[in-house]
Amino acid sequence: MRPGEKRYEELHIDDKASETEHPGILRNDEPFLEKADLERELTKLSDALRDSRVDVIQAILARTVEGYRPARPPIVRPGTDAWPAASRAVH
Repeated sequence: MRPGEKRYEELHIDDKASETEHPGILRNDEPFLEKADLERELTKLSDALRDSRVDVIQAILARTVEGYRPARPPIVRPGTDAWPAASRAVH
């Protein structure tokens, strides 16, 4: 090994790795979305972002990102599903 060279690098999220024919290579069994499903969800996410639909954004993230839990409920203006406009007040 050369100075500064990595001997070991993890590219997976959890310990769901299984052995392969090569002793130095592991196969990871992480969940993933098929390309067509991912593209469909990204289109829906883009539309929801354009329309400021926080509820839809959170629903998409909840079904596509394993372990996603919003930190807190979205802040919305009464009677709307949109995010409030950013404050432009000078303090």
